[in-house]
Amino acid sequence: MTYRRTPQTVEATLSRTLPKLSDSELAHFTGKSRDYFRKCANPMQRHHLGLDDAMALDRALLSRGLPPSFLALYERRLREGASMAQPFATAHEGAAHLFLQLGRLQVGIGDLAKLVIGLGEAMLRGGKRPPRLGQSEIRSKAENCTEAVQNLVDAAERMDGTKPK
Repeated sequence: MTYRRTPQTVEATLSRTLPKLSDSELAHFTGKSRDYFRKCANPMQRHHLGLDDAMALDRALLSRGLPPSFLALYERRLREGASMAQPFATAHEGAAHLFLQLGRLQVGIGDLAKLVIGLGEAMLRGGKRPPRLGQSEIRSKAENCTEAVQNLVDAAERMDGTKPK
């Protein structure tokens, strides 16, 4: 009985490959019979062609000077899978950038808090007004925090698509 096979599948590739090889070549390269491969080529059967057998069939084709069938099929499928995974990779990169910006904000806030606490303790001990250097450091750390917050917002907007990269 003839079964329709979806193009670009293992079954269709196998059904195109089998006529190119003799029974002795199949047995030599795979240790399996033509009947076994016919079952694997039948989409209605539960038999599936293993990767080792597909590579062995490609070696048999190469020994006859023919191009490998399964290598091209798997290469095409891997490319399709990679292109389908691209949005997920982009989202992962966006999330990594978001966490990086969040980490920078935490460091900036921690630095600012240490500076303010240190200056507050100095004022309590001595009752003096904080030195100018301390105020400029506080201003600098506060600007760093403001920049980190803006970077965090930008990264979040890029992730949800409301801001271009």
